[in-house]
Amino acid sequence: KIMEFSGRRFYDGSLRADSSVADHTLADLLPADHDLSASGPSWLLEALAPEEPINFLDTVGLNAEERQRPGSTSRENPAEAEIVSRIADRLTPHLSAKKIGIISPYDDQIDLLNSRIDEENLEVKTVDGFQGREKEVIIISFVRSNRKEQLGFLTDVRRLNVSLTRARRKLIMVGDSETLRTQDTYEELIKFVEANDFYTMIND
Repeated sequence: KIMEFSGRRFYDGSLRADSSVADHTLADLLPADHDLSASGPSWLLEALAPEEPINFLDTVGLNAEERQRPGSTSRENPAEAEIVSRIADRLTPHLSAKKIGIISPYDDQIDLLNSRIDEENLEVKTVDGFQGREKEVIIISFVRSNRKEQLGFLTDVRRLNVSLTRARRKLIMVGDSETLRTQDTYEELIKFVEANDFYTMIND
């Protein structure tokens, strides 16, 4: 499922998963007594469901607009950073931080996430930093959320393809669907997660 969208959108359906990994999930790596889904807001429980390979967390109903630091050409999104850090904080007691990666297209968001996540072995990098590499769990923060519906260099969908295909067992995406939908590939991605019940609206 993780490779399905990219396989269809970027590779004309030619990608095939080896049978040894085609159906493995995060549940295979967790201890039997894990409590990932024990408590918390519904969006967090849905994002962390170990048997589900993908979740898109939609911030469209939140006050989650991006911002720009004075003198910077980059972007950051504090609301998304809070969501991502909560996911990481819940995961790391049960899964080695070395098995988790966080991707964001923007350097300022990387800095913000690093300031909030106190796990030395959890890598938080731009898309290019994960080129050619994989993690068991990948969390993506898309950042862009604005009334002008501007995506900037998110429109380089080659980087989107790299981001989506870094996860071995669990892919969690955090973004504003209203802003992202203004580009065709992102529109198709959101349709894909909705059609497969991998979509969650954050409303608390």
